[in-house]
Amino acid sequence: MTSKSKELHVNVKNTIIRLRNEGLTYRAIGVQLNISLFTVRSVVKKFKETGSTENKTRSGRPRIFSTREKRVIINKVKKNPKISAPQIARDVAFTSQKTFSVRNVLHEKSYYGRAARKKPFISEINWIKRDICGLVSSEYDECSYTIAEESFQYQSSDKTTQYCLGRLLDSKATSTVTFS
Repeated sequence: MTSKSKELHVNVKNTIIRLRNEGLTYRAIGVQLNISLFTVRSVVKKFKETGSTENKTRSGRPRIFSTREKRVIINKVKKNPKISAPQIARDVAFTSQKTFSVRNVLHEKSYYGRAARKKPFISEINWIKRDICGLVSSEYDECSYTIAEESFQYQSSDKTTQYCLGRLLDSKATSTVTFS
């Protein structure tokens, strides 16, 4: 026998009614469907009283947002992580302009206090190796980084150019780290 806390599906209830109309007893129906005798009896009794096997509608407050509206809210946050809940409520405004309703939707999807996504930390040395020297290596023979002045120096056989975080410098380098 199944546990009594489960609600029977409408198809199972229809099967019970069909078997009862075929002339089977409550006990035979229960054994055949693995349902208790009392459950079979109550389903048949309810069908005789109401003429339906449908489950009753649940009481309770209806949902404010549909699944489509929830998706729209989540997509707004994905596109702009810094947007505030009141701004989303004003923009979306399908059914409710309350910020708590919007926050509840965001909390369901684990969005709390939106902020910009953190970028992975890349140290200055690796940043230089990866971006600056990698891009310029085709033009220049050598790329060096000056730690004291935070400048980059690119050398080739015919020219030498020095940059300070992207700005052109005229000063001399004191200590350099060379990458090849």
